[in-house]
Parts: sequence; C-alpha cells; structure tokens
Amino acid sequence: MKSFIIADLVRLSVALFCFYPGVSKAGPGYCNPEEEQSCPFECHCAVKSECRSGTCPSGCQTGPLGYNWHGPGCQIGNVGFGKSARMTVDLANYERGYPAKAALDGRITLGTIDHTCAHPILEHSRLPAEWWADLGGLYKIYSITIYGRRDGFAFRLQQFDLTIYNQSNNEVLCNYQADEIATYKTITCRRPTVGRHVHFKRRGGAQIYITGLCEVIITGHKLYDCSRCPPGVQCDDVIGCRDCAKSYQPECWPDIICPTPACVLYADHTHQSQYYYEDTVTYTCPGGYKNTSSTTLKCGFRGRWLDPWPTCIRKKIFT
Repeated sequence: MKSFIIADLVRLSVALFCFYPGVSKAGPGYCNPEEEQSCPFECHCAVKSECRSGTCPSGCQTGPLGYNWHGPGCQIGNVGFGKSARMTVDLANYERGYPAKAALDGRITLGTIDHTCAHPILEHSRLPAEWWADLGGLYKIYSITIYGRRDGFAFRLQQFDLTIYNQSNNEVLCNYQADEIATYKTITCRRPTVGRHVHFKRRGGAQIYITGLCEVIITGHKLYDCSRCPPGVQCDDVIGCRDCAKSYQPECWPDIICPTPACVLYADHTHQSQYYYEDTVTYTCPGGYKNTSSTTLKCGFRGRWLDPWPTCIRKKIFT
C-alpha cells in the first residue's frame, strides 16, 4: 500500500509540471471541407473529405444542367452558378419578375418565357440591352454558354459582345456572336481570359434594347497565384503547386499540426517532435491502473486531437 502511495506522489509531482497547451490554428492553406471559405481553392470533389488531396479519386461534383466539374482537382466548371448579377432595366415589372440573377440560378425552361430567365430591357431609351455577372474573384474563363427563349424571340439574342474584365476600363473581348441563338450555344473565348466580371451587350439587330437570358453557363476555374509556391516547385494556375512532400498538401501549404499532447495523470505516452494530420499518440496506464477510454488519439483535420483524453484510475482490489 505504501509503495502505491509513493508511486502516486511521484506521478502527481510530474503532472504538476505539465501544461495543457492551447489548440494551435492550422496554417493559411488549411482547407476544411466543412468550411470551404477557409480554402484558397474551391472544393468540387464528389467526396468532401478528398478535397485536401487535390486529386478527387472518387470523381467530381455534378453541376446544374449537366455542366459537371472536371479537370485537375475538379477545378473547371460553371463558375457563374449562384453568383451575383445586374442588368439594364427601366421597367419595374421586369426587374421584379425577370431579375438579372435568374440567368445564374441553374434553372431553365426552354419552351417559353418564365421567371427563370433574365430580361434586360431599356424600353424608354431604346439603348442596347446589357447584363453583368460578378464572380467575386479572379477566374480564367474558357467559354460561355447562353440559353435563350424558344418561343419565337431568337432575334433578340443576336449581334452581341461577351467581354471579361477585372476593372471596367479594361474589358477584354471573349467573343462576338453575330447569328441568332434559337435554343442555346456555347461561345468559346478567342483565348482563355482572366477577369472577375462577365459583360453581355447587344450591338445590333432587331429590338436591340431587350434580350432574354434564360441561363448563362460560365466555364472556367478560379485563378491560382503561382507566386505563393516555394522556389523551384512546378505550378499551374488551375491547382497550384505540384510535387509536394505530403499528398494532402498539393499546394505546399503549411502543415496541419496538432499541439503537444497533454499530460495525463499517472499515464505515459509516446513522444515525437511534431504531430501532423493523422499522426497518433498512445497513452499507457501503469500497473494497478486501468484506462477508462481510448488509449490512442489521432491528430484531426482541424488541428485538434480527436477522441476524449484517457484517464487512468486505480483498479479495485478485492480481498
């Protein structure tokens, strides 16, 4: 009995020198699939937990109207879906009933006009109809697919420019469409063009002051800044840095690190200099004590240790 008490006092004195460090935050490249706003790239893996790999082995997400994500890291797709938009309009009923954002809502009715279409209109001034999409950041855009009405108004969807820009005084022409679009058409940019805004503007033809955009599919990818990569590391602007040491850090981001494991009264645990994502620590209770929970903890995706900390309690001795 005396030896147990002495051993307990020794372990307790060691525990008093231990501290419980706060949970460290992961580096700026840390990507949590449940909180995509923390990611420097947009996650479009079919399985969210694969987003950190940059490879999406289970495939890519599906997109509205069959425009699915594809390409390296599933980064190429309809980057306009759900984004904000505005248009020229001078009729209140058109602004309310056929708003600019309807062209980016992923819904379409090809048969006739309905509220899934945007209708820029300048009935009074008869100036050219215009429409803008704001992607919220810089994207490289490859093509723009436009769906129009199919009820005899194709003449309103002809002779227009599609331009892309970041600053309004520096618009770059994606392409010009001369002929009428009876149902839909994919217009490929003359060259991949970088910008935040997409601008549609009629240039001629009948009823130049009005058009119908039932859906606009903007195909591209978010632009990755290769200057963030370490020197000598291969990079492209789709997925970023290549050839990184850890497969779950294709962008060469700072490692996801868990804090030093806490001291547990009476327990010993394995040691290493640094604990990265999916590393483990194992706690061992001494003779005469038992563990009340898991003996092994894993470093989790949020830079926190998973599972409850173990507790060593004295075994009951029956005499």
